[in-house]
Amino acid sequence: MKPEVTVSKDLISIDTKTALTGEDVLHLTNATAIDDRTGQDLTGKLLVNMASVKLGQAGMYDATIS
Repeated sequence: MKPEVTVSKDLISIDTKTALTGEDVLHLTNATAIDDRTGQDLTGKLLVNMASVKLGQAGMYDATIS
């Protein structure tokens, strides 16, 4: 199985007082994942790593979708 992950946005802007969850990031980026061999939808298995995000502090941060 080799999943293909796609997003429609690679940059999102939010208010610094807004707390985002991984689900929020997936929704805002329209992330999807499909098994390229079987066509099976794997979107429900996506995870978001926001370890570098500092909530309440303005700046640009990475969030990794896998």
